[in-house]
Amino acid sequence: MSKTSEALSEWGMSPVHAVEVFPLEKPFDVSMALPGSKSFTNRALVLAAVAKGPSTLISPLFSDDSYWCCDALSKLGVNVRAEHYKDRIVIGNPLDGKLKLLDAQNIPYIGSAGTIARFLPGVIAARGEGDITLTSSGQLARRPVHELIKGLRALGAEISMEEGKSFPMTIKGGSLIGGEAAISGSISSQFISGLLIAAPLAKKPVTIKITDHIVQEDYVRITLSLMKDFGVDVEHDERLREFRIQPQDYKGREIQLEADASTATYFFAIAAATKSKVTITNLNPQTLQPDFGFVKHLEALGCAVAVEGNHVSLQGPEKLNGNMVFNFNDCSDSTPALAAIAPFADGFIKVEDVAHIRSHESDRIAVMAQTLQNAHVPVVEFEDGLTIGPTEKLPDHVVVDPHDDHRMAMSFSVMAAAANGATILDPSCVSKTCSNFFELLALAGVKYAVTEDAA
Repeated sequence: MSKTSEALSEWGMSPVHAVEVFPLEKPFDVSMALPGSKSFTNRALVLAAVAKGPSTLISPLFSDDSYWCCDALSKLGVNVRAEHYKDRIVIGNPLDGKLKLLDAQNIPYIGSAGTIARFLPGVIAARGEGDITLTSSGQLARRPVHELIKGLRALGAEISMEEGKSFPMTIKGGSLIGGEAAISGSISSQFISGLLIAAPLAKKPVTIKITDHIVQEDYVRITLSLMKDFGVDVEHDERLREFRIQPQDYKGREIQLEADASTATYFFAIAAATKSKVTITNLNPQTLQPDFGFVKHLEALGCAVAVEGNHVSLQGPEKLNGNMVFNFNDCSDSTPALAAIAPFADGFIKVEDVAHIRSHESDRIAVMAQTLQNAHVPVVEFEDGLTIGPTEKLPDHVVVDPHDDHRMAMSFSVMAAAANGATILDPSCVSKTCSNFFELLALAGVKYAVTEDAA
């Protein structure tokens, strides 16, 4: 059994021991549509759950994270109907926006969904009835939430956790009063989004002040945009350092969700490294998703990009430009995709100002550095990034342990296809955001073989 199975769901890839990714045989020219955005889907699910009136989410992401979100909401009295054949999720709250644990023996479990861990506690504190406990995977229990909890407690929320763990977490429903909270944005912008989503449901007005730099602040703008879509107004300054929210109700609606720009980075990356062309046919070029910025960095590496409507095409060069330094603070989730193709450049590539990704599903900087070293790639690890040197030839049959991190598994599958292949252990973790990742990779001509069990 895969060690990733704890957070797998029926919407995900079946747990397998490994996937062997074979080298790409020739450059490709393909078009593909990508799954819905995790960032948009999970925000919209939570907003719809506490809205007055039904909602329909069109083109959502069906993945492990969204499954566990829907499952938890169902246990809290929300009617959730996933209609895969219609590519939509229909949500209605028969409790008029309240959240109530239907069965004390059936405790909500949120898997490894970091977004849900940051968005649900606040709305439970505002709209929950009685004490409600959330449980999670062991991986998620180790990820930080203290800044969020500090902010919620400042607004009156009563929340308890075990010492040294984020989950299990018990929240007292109806305890969110309002007032003022000041939190940091330097660890995760999701803490800010979690406070914002809950704020209009508090009993009194809420002021949120941000004490320092916000990493990936466009995710906060996505939150604000979706809150507005669901009928809530937020006053804020242009720099997103102070927010003022009056008590308001979310209103149910039908909403079309965007494709996932973070998932797109892997297909842009493999095209970039293999002199190939890929066209993503459902990607909004005006998106607020910060990882769309990865495309501009690939242009600096020599790629040609063309945009026509929602079709975004990228053609890889004969050789990627090297001797480049990139600040990826705003699009840090695409750091692994860049690291995976950096060895194919004609000089070093340095990525900096991404220290916060050490606290994601894995210590991403450390895992990237170790995996590249195992593949005989020159690499220097820093606290906030790494420098990757070019290499003439990667070894055959590298074995990659993604550390239960979807972005590690997808990124090093790209490196494997662009080089001499690799075995990706516990590949089912890709289901966190892209359950059909390997099928999409196959559209580009990448062959792979699944190993069901360890030998």
